[in-house]
Amino acid sequence: MNEQKQLLLKKTKTFTLVLAIYCTVFSVISLLSAFTLTAVDSLRDSMPELNDLQVTTYDLYATYIGTLLLIVLSVFFFLNNKKLKEGNSVTKLPYFLFTLNQLYGIVSGLVVENPLSTGFLIFNLLFNVAIGSLAVIPMIYLSKLGEESVA
Repeated sequence: MNEQKQLLLKKTKTFTLVLAIYCTVFSVISLLSAFTLTAVDSLRDSMPELNDLQVTTYDLYATYIGTLLLIVLSVFFFLNNKKLKEGNSVTKLPYFLFTLNQLYGIVSGLVVENPLSTGFLIFNLLFNVAIGSLAVIPMIYLSKLGEESVA
């Protein structure tokens, strides 16, 4: 393997590890969020002041599905990182799913966001684009590496 391919492999491993850590941290945060939303929803009858918080069934399910997706992606990224260290082939599917998840975050942020909070909207948009690019770059590197060393 020449130097350029070794450098691409090293960068791919680094990006994969960063994505694995990101997904792990945010899956823990998302899990805590899911428990909080469930608690708020269950306490609504006994605490009337919580009625102002609009936690819908959609919010609960979206949080659960997002948490599950982050956990699965975290496992896939750690497995891919291990395979890359061993020089084995990896699939691009977790990178693709992560990118789609970030695109969903961008679109839902644009559709659902309150127009009065444009500062947060811009931050959310830039954050999702930056984090999403962390998954696009390894896909490009994996394509450049080709089939002979890492698929």
